[in-house]
Amino acid sequence: HKEFAGQWRNDMLHGSGKRLSKDGSLYLGGWRKGLRHGDGICRVAVGGFLNPLGAAANAVRRARGAGATGRFGELDAKQKHEVDLDQVMGGIKDWHHEEIGITLQEGRFNQDDYEPRDKTEVKRKKAKLKRLQEQAESGRDDSSPRKGKGKSDKKGKLTEEEEAQLAEGDDEEEDPNSHAAVKRRQRQARLKAIAKHEGRILAAKDFPEDLVDEAQFEPVVQTAMETSDAAELVGKKVRAMYHGANFAFRVDKYEGEGS
Repeated sequence: HKEFAGQWRNDMLHGSGKRLSKDGSLYLGGWRKGLRHGDGICRVAVGGFLNPLGAAANAVRRARGAGATGRFGELDAKQKHEVDLDQVMGGIKDWHHEEIGITLQEGRFNQDDYEPRDKTEVKRKKAKLKRLQEQAESGRDDSSPRKGKGKSDKKGKLTEEEEAQLAEGDDEEEDPNSHAAVKRRQRQARLKAIAKHEGRILAAKDFPEDLVDEAQFEPVVQTAMETSDAAELVGKKVRAMYHGANFAFRVDKYEGEGS
């Protein structure tokens, strides 16, 4: 990938984060053991000989650095401080809107594959989200018998544990050999075969609306970038003190508490 801002575990992307690929594709969402997993939004760059307009549009995006954080350029400390959150999040004005050369995939990802939910699964997800929000507002979590573990914030906000639970999706504990899991894999295989036959990839517009709130990932991405910026500034000061030093000092990740 070209750039990643988010959580890591055991030197693998794990938790939440934003990745910009070299081809201009952008993914924001959950990760597990280096793979996209859980709820997320992927803006896939498409182009080629059969889609010259898309290829041209993506070439312009790459030249402008669309999707990048804007914090790794030749900026001084004051300029970096003034970079707003929209730029940190890649400068994408509408994560849920397709553009020329961009195919939108939104909803559930499973082991790096886009696995869109059907109507029943979307309803189940919305019910779970509503339940968690009600628990947050009431300041309690009836799903956790352990005292103090997983309880909601008294101000009515979701705890980090609850946000991670939403990001990971609604089938984390599902038996892979269960009837539901087998049926879902069969459905996924049929959908991918149809899309491949039609010369395209699966897109969110072809399935029930399954919106993902990009705001839930903003704190993690912002913390990752601020951590990297601090290390970069320290590196500049060290090099300034030792003019003849021939070394590179760069940190582009931080170890977060990935789920």
